[in-house]
Amino acid sequence: MLCGIDEAGRGSLAGPLVVAGVILKEKVEGLDDSKKLTEKRREALFDQIVANSLYEIVFTDNQLFRIRSKRSLKSYSPP
Repeated sequence: MLCGIDEAGRGSLAGPLVVAGVILKEKVEGLDDSKKLTEKRREALFDQIVANSLYEIVFTDNQLFRIRSKRSLKSYSPP
């Protein structure tokens, strides 16, 4: 299983973030890096991607992101 993750925003120090994760249930023909696809091709693939995937989209502000990051680092113990 493979999960693709991406974020948009100015970074956790500068402002809000939008983070998305997608797991495809089956192959979507013609799918590639969105920067390599035309807007028309991305729009054509959208319904097929949504129908064949599990996905989550999270909106968070930079303060909450920093708090959660600090908690994660405090609870991390190297293997």
